Amino acid sequence: MLIARWKNPAKFAAEMKMNKMKSTLLACLLVVTGFGFTSCEQKQEEQQTEVVKNSAMKEELPSLNDVLKEESNIKTVLVALDSAKMSWVLRQDTDSYILFAPTDEAFALLGEEAVANLLLPENRTTLFNLVRNHIVKGRVPSEVMTGGMSAETESRTKLVFESAEDGTKTVNGANFVKTDIEGSNGIVHIIDRVIE
Repeated sequence: MLIARWKNPAKFAAEMKMNKMKSTLLACLLVVTGFGFTSCEQKQEEQQTEVVKNSAMKEELPSLNDVLKEESNIKTVLVALDSAKMSWVLRQDTDSYILFAPTDEAFALLGEEAVANLLLPENRTTLFNLVRNHIVKGRVPSEVMTGGMSAETESRTKLVFESAEDGTKTVNGANFVKTDIEGSNGIVHIIDRVIE
């Protein structure tokens, strides 16, 4: 083969030039790929750092279940969540949820008999849907909830947020009583009305 190349010097020169171009191209690809790997590795390290930061934040915060237990004016919503078999949402740590938690006074506005009726085992489906009216998947602080913004609850109820000039906010007509109570698996916003 080597002898054949020498017999046709022009062909041999062209092959040498082609081999040199292939080598240069291969070297360029290796360099670019190497940078790509470095870039991917760097991006992966950044993502892992972010996950570690988020995990550390989650470990420092109590679950939504523990957060609700600390609030004295929302005990009825805990009972409702438990009766509706939805309290797992407050304890799990795989997703983040926003809970619009009505105050005990908000439930009292429904009437004592109506609340007692909702808590009966035969009304679990109704209670389940009512509770889901107050849960949105995600983690959104109240400052982002501006007038005209809307969200869909776990029961597919549309929540519409309104903002007044004085800075007060409402969701479906319910006033925010206390906002941005952080938990490891979400945020609680306490409201003064049950969303039906």
